[in-house]
Amino acid sequence: MENVASYDFNNVDSIVINDINDIKKNFVFDYCRAKGKADLEWLFEVLYRPQKEDKKGVLRDTSFMEVRREFAQRFFPHLITPKKDREPTLKEMIAMELQRQQ
Repeated sequence: MENVASYDFNNVDSIVINDINDIKKNFVFDYCRAKGKADLEWLFEVLYRPQKEDKKGVLRDTSFMEVRREFAQRFFPHLITPKKDREPTLKEMIAMELQRQQ
C-alpha cells in the first residue's frame, strides 16, 4: 500500500484502491475527513454503535475489519466480493446422504 501521505486528499474522487487490505485506519480517517463533515459523522456512528454480543455472549466493540468493510461498501464498492459458496462439511455430507437414502 502507498503511504497515506502520498494520496491527494484534496481530490478524494481521484483516489484508486484495488485491494480492501490496502485500506488502513489512517486512510479511513483522512478520507472521511476530506469528504466532509457528513462522512466523518457517518464514520463516528459506525465506530460507536452499541456493542454486539459475540458467539460466547461477550459484548464487543465494532472491529476495524467491520469498519473497513462498511467503508469499502460505501466508498469503494468494487472491492466487495460476494460470499463464495462453501463446500459442505463432512457432517453435512453425511446428513445429506442419509436423508437421500430415506
